[in-house]
Amino acid sequence: MGLVTGGKVEPGQARYSDDTQMAIGIAQALVDDGEIIPEHLARHFAKNFQPWRGYGPGAYGVLDALKQGRPWDEPARQVFGGQGSYGNGAAMRVGPLGAFYWDADVEVICEQARLSSLPTHTHKHGIEGAVVVALAVAGALRQAMAGAEELDCRGAPRLCALGSH
Repeated sequence: MGLVTGGKVEPGQARYSDDTQMAIGIAQALVDDGEIIPEHLARHFAKNFQPWRGYGPGAYGVLDALKQGRPWDEPARQVFGGQGSYGNGAAMRVGPLGAFYWDADVEVICEQARLSSLPTHTHKHGIEGAVVVALAVAGALRQAMAGAEELDCRGAPRLCALGSH
């Protein structure tokens, strides 16, 4: 909205989506625990759940069930005929995790991204999407911290192959 208004957004006028709301939950969990603990992350997601932010029907159902007190690992496994969601929601929210673990081993980033997916996405494709995005964020930050003036993406396919489970 700031781009449209010349960089100025009046108080109370800023809006953001469900994906940003869930990214905030990941950041909160990392600050609180120093790592992703799926049960704790699910609590953050449930506490932060604001239906009007635009959640899709699968995520809405999972988060509503979590807010009602269902065990953290049940609702996500039960959506889409028991396959779990293979959508992009876990990937859309994982940016803070990639930033938090920018200098960690690839295996740590992959595992933390996998764990961050589980409260809402249990299908391997939904999980892999989160892993790839977390690796991309961490890789970009590694290059920036090393003083790179331009992003070199030639190593990305290798990192993504390492991250695929």
